[in-house]
Amino acid sequence: MGKDWITYLCDYKIPFFIRIKNNPLANFGTSKKPLKDFFTHLNTDESRHL
Repeated sequence: MGKDWITYLCDYKIPFFIRIKNNPLANFGTSKKPLKDFFTHLNTDESRHL
């Protein structure tokens, strides 16, 4: 996936999901945590919109 593809989907209001690995680090305020920590509260059938 590239920027052009994401832009196309957004321009045409096509819903999409992006799967990510659980090991990248993300900034959470002043600390870095595994990205999976941002989604741990979700059940299997739930999603989070960012």
